Amino acid sequence: MEFFKLSLPDGAAVYTAPVADCAARHTVAHRLCETVTGGSLRFTETGRPYLPGGPQVSISHSGTLAACAVGPQPIGLDLERVRAVSPRLTARARKAGYDDRTDFLAWWTAQEANCKRLGRGFTWSPLPTPEHCVQGTLEHEGETYYYSVCW
Repeated sequence: MEFFKLSLPDGAAVYTAPVADCAARHTVAHRLCETVTGGSLRFTETGRPYLPGGPQVSISHSGTLAACAVGPQPIGLDLERVRAVSPRLTARARKAGYDDRTDFLAWWTAQEANCKRLGRGFTWSPLPTPEHCVQGTLEHEGETYYYSVCW
């Protein structure tokens, strides 16, 4: 499996892999995680992936990319392809003080990654601040992706 590694502080890393068939994104993200850790993913009753005995993992996928974050402590990852934002989300973003799509996607991915770190579903409510949250953009096949990793 072809993948790219982004090393982060504290032994954390994010791995991304291209997805040929968007319908297979979820499967590719799982295989990617198993490939880079050498483990077999299990899932909690709420669907959160984990590896018995560690390390901690989080998966995400969007567009033609699948991703897996790995670290020694609880970690959350979100990856979003830049695309039109629904009017409902745009209104929520403006209410939260984010006026454009770029600001909104940075905020959204950080919120989603933090929720995953905490093992919760998405919430609009304030969350405990992670010790670390790295954000950035990736370019793949002419498209831009925003990502956030929190641990």
